[in-house]
This record gives sequence, structure tokens and C-alpha cells, in this order.
Amino acid sequence: MAAVFLISQATLWLRTGVMPRWLALPTHGVALVLLFVVSQSTWVVLIFPAWVLLVSVYILIAHFTQSGAAGLGTEYAMAAVSRVETEDVSKDAKEKP
Repeated sequence: MAAVFLISQATLWLRTGVMPRWLALPTHGVALVLLFVVSQSTWVVLIFPAWVLLVSVYILIAHFTQSGAAGLGTEYAMAAVSRVETEDVSKDAKEKP
């Protein structure tokens, strides 16, 4: 279950750019390890909580440093929101006679 979550999360991160690439690519590797090795060793189960800790610490550090906040993709998200709002306004203007 955790492996499927990590695969989908890493894919979203790579396609949207919300998280840095250096964090998204190893997430695929962790997912593959969890997918195939979890039944062979009981210690592998601790990989997922360690990954959650790593991502949480990254988000906290990026949030509290002004230069790191841009690494979270906030500029990308804001640009996407403003683009959608602009498209909605232009569609409304075209529909009115």
C-alpha cells in the first residue's frame, strides 16, 4: 500500500514540479524496495516512516527559509491559479453577447 502511494506521489512531484527532482526520483526507488522486499525483512517496514520524516523535514526547512520556499513550487502553483482565473474570465466575456 505504501509503495503505491509513493509511486503516485513521486509521479505527481515530477510532473508538477512541486518538490525538487532530487527528492522525487529516490522516492520511486524507495517505492520499488517497498514493493518487492517488504516480505523478506521486517526492518524494511521502517523505510516508509523514514521517508515521511525526510519529506517533512525538507518541507519545514524550505518553509522557514525564504530562498527555499520557491523550491516547493509555490510560484508554479500561483501561476497556474492565475492562468485558470484568466481563462475563466475570458470564457465568460466570450459567452456574453
